Amino acid sequence: MNRSKKRMVGMIGGKRVFFNQSDEDLVRKLILKKYLKKKKEELIHLKAVLKKTVSFESNYLGLAEKYLEDNPVRAQMLADEFAVEDYSLRKWADVPDRCEAPFQEYRTVNTVVGIKVRSKSESMIVSTCYENRIPFRYEEPLRLGSKIYYPDFTIRDPKTGEFYWYEHFGKMDEPEYVRHNMLKLSDYAAHGIVGGVNLAITYETKDHQLDFLQIRHALSGLLSGYLL
Repeated sequence: MNRSKKRMVGMIGGKRVFFNQSDEDLVRKLILKKYLKKKKEELIHLKAVLKKTVSFESNYLGLAEKYLEDNPVRAQMLADEFAVEDYSLRKWADVPDRCEAPFQEYRTVNTVVGIKVRSKSESMIVSTCYENRIPFRYEEPLRLGSKIYYPDFTIRDPKTGEFYWYEHFGKMDEPEYVRHNMLKLSDYAAHGIVGGVNLAITYETKDHQLDFLQIRHALSGLLSGYLL
C-alpha cells in the first residue's frame, strides 16, 4: 500500500517494476504469460519422457517372453508358475502402420505410441490400450464381402489372441454422420461383427465428450476381467 493506494511490484527483464491498480489487467496478462511459459516447459519435458518410455518398451518389453517363446519347453516348464504373455501378439501390434484409409491428412493428433490419429478421443483409446497392454492396430483394413472398411481399432485379447474391433463415433449430433455409420454397423452385423459381442462402441457429441471411464467400460465388456 502506498498512501492508501494498492501497488504491485514484479520483475521484468531482471528489473524491479511497480504497477498501479489501473495496471491490473496488464499484470494479469503477464502472470498468464509466465504461467503458460512454465506449462510449456513442463509439457516439453513430459513429451521427452514419454518418447524415452516408448523407446524403452519397443527395445526391451517382451524380452523375457521371447526367451520362453524361442523354446516352447521353457514356457511349458513354467506354466504352473505364471501365465506367460504371448509375445507374438506384441509383434502383431508392432507392424508398421499401413495408412491405407482415405483422408490421411486428417490424422494430426499425436499419441503415446507415436502414431497419429484423427481426434483427441482416439488418442485416449490408444492410451488406454497402451496402459493395459492390449495389442491393437489403427485403421487396419477389414474386407467384408465386396467392401473394405477401416475400423478405428482392431484389437486382440491379450490372453487368448482373439480378434475384436473398436469403433468410436464422435459426431452423433450430425444426422448424416449418424446415418452413414449406422449403415456401416448394419453391414458389420451382417458379417458377424456385433456390438457388445466382438465390437466395442463408444459415442460422443459436442455436449457429451468421451472420457476414460467410457473407454474402459467398452473394452471391459469384451475383454472380461482384464481391465480394472
